[in-house]
Amino acid sequence: MDYSDSATNIIVPGVILPLPAGLSLNERLYLVADNDGFSFLTNRLTLEYRPDPSYSCGTELGHEHRAGQYDKAGATLFCRYWW
Repeated sequence: MDYSDSATNIIVPGVILPLPAGLSLNERLYLVADNDGFSFLTNRLTLEYRPDPSYSCGTELGHEHRAGQYDKAGATLFCRYWW
């Protein structure tokens, strides 16, 4: 996070759980110490297929909860080049 007129200190602990068949589950907690705010990013499931060591394609499904603001859910499709 970047704010042009203020400084923000953010702590982001998280864990990635690799699952079979190219799946992974990611959990992150964003803590903003200055104002006791937090965001809990949960249920982010990633499916990635690498037919070649240099390329991969996949999808990511996720749900995000921002305390006192909103909940957000969505999906992402991606292709990556690894060098």
